[in-house]
Amino acid sequence: MDAFPLLYPAAKGVFFPLNTIFLDAKNRARNYGFTNVADACYDGAVPGIAAPASTVPCGNPDEYIYWVRPCVCGALARAATRSVCRG
Repeated sequence: MDAFPLLYPAAKGVFFPLNTIFLDAKNRARNYGFTNVADACYDGAVPGIAAPASTVPCGNPDEYIYWVRPCVCGALARAATRSVCRG
């Protein structure tokens, strides 16, 4: 990360506590619109991750904190973005 400003002097960046937002979303799931913070929405094949239990994603991905474990879903990324933009 230290080399980034030297390589890209015109770039602007924002650092935010994603882990803090993630933990808050897990602990106060309803505030973020999540109904499931334990399971993955998709259990299908993903390179480098264990064999699939099924190949059909859930029908309500915005209610899951995980798309495929351990990867968080787009809904959490959008919630993190809203949190950063508000603050």
